[in-house]
Amino acid sequence: MGAHHIRSIAALTVVRLAGLLPAGPAVAQSATDSDPVDAFLVQYTVVMAVILALYVIPSIVAFARKHPNRWLILVINIVFGGTGIGWLGSLVWAMNAVHKSRTGSDGGESGLNIFANDPVTVRVEGASFTTATDADIADRLLRLKSLREEDVINDDEYARLRKPLLDRLV
Repeated sequence: MGAHHIRSIAALTVVRLAGLLPAGPAVAQSATDSDPVDAFLVQYTVVMAVILALYVIPSIVAFARKHPNRWLILVINIVFGGTGIGWLGSLVWAMNAVHKSRTGSDGGESGLNIFANDPVTVRVEGASFTTATDADIADRLLRLKSLREEDVINDDEYARLRKPLLDRLV
């Protein structure tokens, strides 16, 4: 129905409610009159609503799944969705499973979380303090001696490097 028909129906309804006109077939007939332009506008509106709903499916999926990047997906969907590649890319991104930690940030330091928080197991090890065996210390002392004999290090360097090794033995 066009805006003209809606206004005329509204005006007739107000007049009828006020008691000025009896409700009759003329009112009913004006409500069912169909203009080809009005039919086209109705069809056009329905088709455009369906196209718009299809266009924003990636954004709807992202918001329904509470994707950490739902706002960025919405922007990409709206700006680049008409290319087809932007629409498909935002749909794939919205459908990808994203690890959402219960205690940590899901956006990384920048907050964009472009590639999602993939869970990675990291093992943290403290510094290992292994005690050198007597054989290891003897090998190091022999190496220092050979370096001194080949004049790679001088006597002062030899004494300075040898002292911690000898202290470990005692």
